[in-house]
Amino acid sequence: MRQFAPAFVCALFVLGLGREAAHGQSIAPTTAPKFEAEPFSGAELLRGKRITQVECAALPGAVWAAVDQQGECIRYYHSTAGGSGAEVLVFFSAEVASTNARGEVKPYDFYVKRTPAALQERIAGSSRTLRMPYLYLGRPGSYGSSGEYAKRRTPRGNRSYLRGARRDQIPSWIHPPASSGI
Repeated sequence: MRQFAPAFVCALFVLGLGREAAHGQSIAPTTAPKFEAEPFSGAELLRGKRITQVECAALPGAVWAAVDQQGECIRYYHSTAGGSGAEVLVFFSAEVASTNARGEVKPYDFYVKRTPAALQERIAGSSRTLRMPYLYLGRPGSYGSSGEYAKRRTPRGNRSYLRGARRDQIPSWIHPPASSGI
């Protein structure tokens, strides 16, 4: 697990090509982190979620990413249950809401039924199945990340998701071409 925080931050940098830093957990916990058992909130998805930098630092699987002097807490779920190595499978979260013809947004049922703990368990299963480290990134405003989901496709929304540190810390990472979640 020790390699996932650097792997996450490196993946952010490669995708964001940014100059602003993200700050993640630098040392793996001695025990597996305990993720929340409450389902993801549809209301927070629709109105946005705020997490301070201090609160972010206390969360399992979280990194603080600053863009335009404004920070967001980006959540990630990771596992080395299937093994460790130089390659990491990086998956980006899928759409978690639909918009009808009137512009009304509704969270998908699967999203509001899932918990961070259940998602982490699923990531561990994927790691075991694939026999490699697996990293799943939550977009701003979803999967426990702060920010506004409605702004996920704006330049600032994308940059807050894709900021980070140096690529050379991960020898190889794999990003499926149509990464749409699990």
